[in-house]
Amino acid sequence: MTGNDLFAGMTQGEMRECVTCGDVFMPRTGNQKHCTPACTARSKAAREAIRRAGMIPAEQLPRCPICGRAVTAGGGAITCSEQCRRTRTAIMKRRAAAGGEQDKRLQVAQHGHMTDAQWLIVLTRVEARSGERTASMMLDALNARRAREGRAPLVRK
Repeated sequence: MTGNDLFAGMTQGEMRECVTCGDVFMPRTGNQKHCTPACTARSKAAREAIRRAGMIPAEQLPRCPICGRAVTAGGGAITCSEQCRRTRTAIMKRRAAAGGEQDKRLQVAQHGHMTDAQWLIVLTRVEARSGERTASMMLDALNARRAREGRAPLVRK
């Protein structure tokens, strides 16, 4: 019995070719591209090697908001270089000093705590993504900490 005889009763539309090794297989899910977990791992390792080697096409890389060049650094870098990072930081500080729009993440980091309005936004998002119970547990933990600090509890409307 050959490999083709195994699949003789199946229609061609059900069979797929593995994008890694080229073997024909029966997918278990609608978006399955690989015949085995080993092929999936090989494909992922190849993508990671390409990423580590810096061989990603420039048009797929994020762009620096200061100069527009491709950002090749990893780790969540926003700018392409140290000079652009310093320029961006200076712009954000000038904007904040002028009373203009400030990056909310920077505001929280500078003050060391979130405002009640920010907490309400977070709780609303947590409730939308994780459910009312999770948001309620988070609010309880927040109010317990506020009670220890002698602050009034946060109340959701």
